[in-house]
Amino acid sequence: MPKVVLGQWAQKDEQFVLNLKAELGRRGKNYKNLMRRTGTSSGAVFKRYHHPGTLTVDELRGYIQEAELSENDVLDFLFKGR
Repeated sequence: MPKVVLGQWAQKDEQFVLNLKAELGRRGKNYKNLMRRTGTSSGAVFKRYHHPGTLTVDELRGYIQEAELSENDVLDFLFKGR
């Protein structure tokens, strides 16, 4: 099977989702909390997990609030891929 090399942003998108899920888990929260915070369905939350580039600004704000991320965490999640 050929080796697939993801582009810079695809890798950062994957890392963003992993970081978000980990942070929510540390706070004892899950996708149901995201649904309530953003007013979206479970399907929409799962779609955002698989395609984070489709997040709206309002949804991103809700995710940030629900995961209780600091400004530095947000920048790290989006750009540095910590």
